[in-house]
Amino acid sequence: MQFGQPVINVQNIEQALVQCQLQVQTALVHQLIKKYSHDSGADFGQFLGIASYLLLCKKLFMKFNNQGRVTLDLQGISNLGIWFV
Repeated sequence: MQFGQPVINVQNIEQALVQCQLQVQTALVHQLIKKYSHDSGADFGQFLGIASYLLLCKKLFMKFNNQGRVTLDLQGISNLGIWFV
């Protein structure tokens, strides 16, 4: 992170995600901050990465959900993996 860039703390990230209808547990927010940032908060670009990842997961779940769980076979997980490479 460059000097002078504002850092968004965990509580503000959680509130923003709720406003985006992406409510998740605090532990997951901490894990995502570790994935996208090197400190205890995130700048705006890192927040957008976190929100984009959660939105993608939400869209996948909405598309493939039946009976409260998502089942992926080898083909499905391979297709999903292509998006993250």
